Amino acid sequence: MDLAEKARSFPAKPGVYFMKDSMGNIIYVGKAKKLRSRVMQYFQHNRDRSPKINALIENIRDIEYVLTDTELEAFLTECRMIKELKPRYNSQMKNDRKYAYIKISLNEKFPRMSITTEKDETGSLFFGPYTSQVSVERAVAFMRDYFKIRKCSRLPLSKNSSGCLNYGLGLCLGACMGDVSSDDYRKCVDRAVMFLEGKDDTVLNDLNDRIIKAAENLEFEKAAKYRDEFRALRHVLNKQVLIRSSSRGRNILAIEPVGKNCYKVFLFKGNRLLNTWSFSAENTSRVHAVDFFANEISDSIKVRYHGKCTVLSQQDIDEAQIIYSYLKKRKNDIKSYWLPTNWFSGCNSRLKTGVDKIIGTLFS
Repeated sequence: MDLAEKARSFPAKPGVYFMKDSMGNIIYVGKAKKLRSRVMQYFQHNRDRSPKINALIENIRDIEYVLTDTELEAFLTECRMIKELKPRYNSQMKNDRKYAYIKISLNEKFPRMSITTEKDETGSLFFGPYTSQVSVERAVAFMRDYFKIRKCSRLPLSKNSSGCLNYGLGLCLGACMGDVSSDDYRKCVDRAVMFLEGKDDTVLNDLNDRIIKAAENLEFEKAAKYRDEFRALRHVLNKQVLIRSSSRGRNILAIEPVGKNCYKVFLFKGNRLLNTWSFSAENTSRVHAVDFFANEISDSIKVRYHGKCTVLSQQDIDEAQIIYSYLKKRKNDIKSYWLPTNWFSGCNSRLKTGVDKIIGTLFS
């Protein structure tokens, strides 16, 4: 049986497929909502296929699969297997690259803002890690100018100096020339920190006004530059929100239909899948369903999660981003809900009230 014929025998159901080479090594892991059609695509003529895919196909000697109940379950299984096996052709899913951090050197009299790939123990403040080096570079360049944070590496300059280039352009406060006190300079740094912590929208509002004004004046290149800076800042802020929510062990409940009145339920804490269970709304009262969900969630949080959330590793950040991005992308097919921490404090009634609102649509 050749591979194309074998693919035709695969079921049209969700699952994960494993491609092997002549030595029996797994060289690629993929997921599919319908295994048969997805795997068959590899053996159909396609001129636009990338060289990487062509190289993969040339090395395939066997294909196996495992079935899952839902596409989300297939996705989670795929992520786990790629992490464990590190297949050769799943390089886009590996975490070998360096992440970028924004560093603010609070240990200096006049702190600087820089980009680094490693945290150190110098007493500096770090934000990140971030996955897009380009976005971070653009965001940091903008913030240095906006908040007038120095770029000079040495202070002070000689008395005969006319200052650095940025001083001449009015893009810094003149720390190199002794024109600003450390207290006044720190106020600018504090504003930058407030912005990075998501506590100040002034910068984005100001930049959005610049985009609108430039477009109205038909200054399209300038508007495009402001737009790129806006997107870079949003990338930095959005990732910081993800880091904060994940490090707090944010509880996410995802519900995916598997048939009429039947559902697969997933409970995440941060980037960890705590539990998954099947639920049928057939011949089940809403009151009974609420009790069932509340008990499953409560038990999973208490029993299956033993440790406290600590600082996230790069692997944790990547996994959380993959999971949350996938749920957001598939929001029409998979309903996901944030379970606030206060639902689990005190009596169980608060959790039941929240669960009742969530599953109400299953009984409408």
